[in-house]
Amino acid sequence: MVFNRADAGRKLADVIPFRWDKQDVIVVGIPRGGVVVANEMARKFELPLELILVKKIAHPLNEEVAIGAVSANSILLENKQDYDHHWLALEIERKRFRIGEMKELFQVQPIPKVQHKIVILVDDGVATGFTLLHAIDLLRQQLPREIIVAVPVCPKELVSIIETKVDAFYCLEIPSVFHSIGQFYQRFDQVEDEEVNSILDENKKARHNRA
Repeated sequence: MVFNRADAGRKLADVIPFRWDKQDVIVVGIPRGGVVVANEMARKFELPLELILVKKIAHPLNEEVAIGAVSANSILLENKQDYDHHWLALEIERKRFRIGEMKELFQVQPIPKVQHKIVILVDDGVATGFTLLHAIDLLRQQLPREIIVAVPVCPKELVSIIETKVDAFYCLEIPSVFHSIGQFYQRFDQVEDEEVNSILDENKKARHNRA
């Protein structure tokens, strides 16, 4: 168990054997909680921090259960046949509106430019895996040199699926019994947009000072 997201990021950074030239590596966080975890890695390794804008599509009867994920231009769904098409279309539209809001608010592109780069993709945990897997697919289309995934917790049954899609996978806890990401944190507070913006500003200033 970790104390909070920042603690998780520091512990993840400690288990990643950093073997690359820094100019070739980018840390990519999944907003909003994943950005807090990613920030600790970017800070330790003195790397740029970028975002990838992907949102989960929650089950209509249970907000905690994802049935898919959506980005600005594509979707990953469990099974389109099982859900009301009108509801699904509205939900996708709503999530894409939020992605547009985040793009403007955080002043980022929905998918970072990572061609020929080594990407360390970070989230604050994996539950169903849809958001992370969609993010991996989107990044892979950008032709990076490597994709490394680092997360604090991931259910045991998803590990092999993720490992087949990336070059390396680092995880602090791999439980065989999993109920929610929050159960592996002592504090799992909501991350607000303002905190994400503050983290991005901090990273930009640090990069400028190192230049």
